[in-house]
Amino acid sequence: MFSFASQLVCFQDKNFLYVLVLAFLPIWLWLGFLKREDKHHESFYRWFFIFLLGFGALILSYFGENFLTQIGLTDQSNPSAYFFYSALIEELAKFLIVFVFVFSWQGQRQPIEVMTDMGLVALGFAFFENFVVLCNSVLAGQFALIIIAILRFLGANFLHLLASVLIGFGYAESSKLRRIFPFLISFVFAVALHSSYNLLIALNNGENIYYIFPILWAAFFLVLKEFDIIKLKDERVRLHPSN
Repeated sequence: MFSFASQLVCFQDKNFLYVLVLAFLPIWLWLGFLKREDKHHESFYRWFFIFLLGFGALILSYFGENFLTQIGLTDQSNPSAYFFYSALIEELAKFLIVFVFVFSWQGQRQPIEVMTDMGLVALGFAFFENFVVLCNSVLAGQFALIIIAILRFLGANFLHLLASVLIGFGYAESSKLRRIFPFLISFVFAVALHSSYNLLIALNNGENIYYIFPILWAAFFLVLKEFDIIKLKDERVRLHPSN
């Protein structure tokens, strides 16, 4: 939520542009990763549409997490439960909005496109989240905002991308095999990764932050392996279409 003072300062012309650029720059770097992994020539407008869906996922998450607060579940009353349900809400919101507005409307998608679609909505979510966080911190000064943007690039933005791509891989495998088990496994893993990240950040005033990066990079190598698996399967289908 915005503080009143930071909201007024954030939307001054010079601050607005500065915050907007800092919010998008980490996302632009991760967009480059997705573009490198998916060699299909997707329309810019389609990518932009899915990216904007991230804002819808953020709104859904806001109402879901606000409900947790209303029933008395907070990061103070029960941190483990709160961060689990918060992660569940965010990952479910990102998947559902892509499922409703992309997968249901556009029919069968290639597995690598499913993973990319989930990555795009995650980066859209992360961009709008970046903007809110940076606006809340604008009174701290420009150098502090740069540090926050870098930390979010390596942490929260990275996490959103990884969790959603993992879910995309599971959904693609479930669609192909017509079995729900791969999707459930990937979804549970993504929620566990997300909730563990949040919990480690919150506990002991962030002293556990050093444990976070090895976990994220382990998940990143898993995501790279999944992209390799999908590419290998696509190549086999291309060379042996009758199989």
